[in-house]
Amino acid sequence: MTQKQSFDVLVIGSGASGGWACKRLAEAGLKVALLEAGRPQSFKNFTEHQPPFELKYRNLVPEVVRKTRPIQSEFDICTEYNYEWFCNDLEEPYSTPADKPFHWLGRLRMTGGRTNVWGRVSLRFSDFDLKSADFDGYGENWPLSYKDIEPYYDLVENYVGICGLAEGLHARNFCFATGPRRSWAGR
Repeated sequence: MTQKQSFDVLVIGSGASGGWACKRLAEAGLKVALLEAGRPQSFKNFTEHQPPFELKYRNLVPEVVRKTRPIQSEFDICTEYNYEWFCNDLEEPYSTPADKPFHWLGRLRMTGGRTNVWGRVSLRFSDFDLKSADFDGYGENWPLSYKDIEPYYDLVENYVGICGLAEGLHARNFCFATGPRRSWAGR
C-alpha cells in the first residue's frame, strides 16, 4: 500500500522564481512540494571553462546544435558547451498564431532552469519600467513603485549572489549588493 502525502503548496520548476518561492514558503512553515521537469544539475556539467579543443566539435560546428535546437540555438548562450541543457525543439515543439510569431528562448530542462545560464546578472526594474505610462503615455503603470520593491531586491540579491555595478545609468537601477562578478571556476 502506498502512503499518501499531502502538501500545502505545489511549486512547479526550480528556477529562480520556483526556488525562491519554495524557500520562503518553507521558512513560513508550509509543507512544500517541488515538481521539476529537468534532470539534476552538478558542477561537472559546467564545462564552459574548458578550452574548446576538449569539446567533440571544438565549439566550431553550430549546425550540430541547430539540428535538434533550431530555436534554442538562436539564444547565443546555447552552444556545444551546454546545448543538452536546453529543450530539444523537435521533441518539445510549441506553436504560436501565424500573425504573432514568438521564439521561446531559454527553455532549459535542468534543475535550476535558466539560472544555470544567466551569469548571476539580473537587472532590476526601475520606475522607468514599473511606471512607464508616466514616461511614454502607453499602457498602464504597475501598482508598485521601485521604492516598494527595493527591499526585496536587496534581500534576494544578497542571498543569491546577484552581481553588478551601479554604472551611472539613470534609466534603470543597477545597484547590486555584491559588486562585480567573481569567477566560480574550479568550485
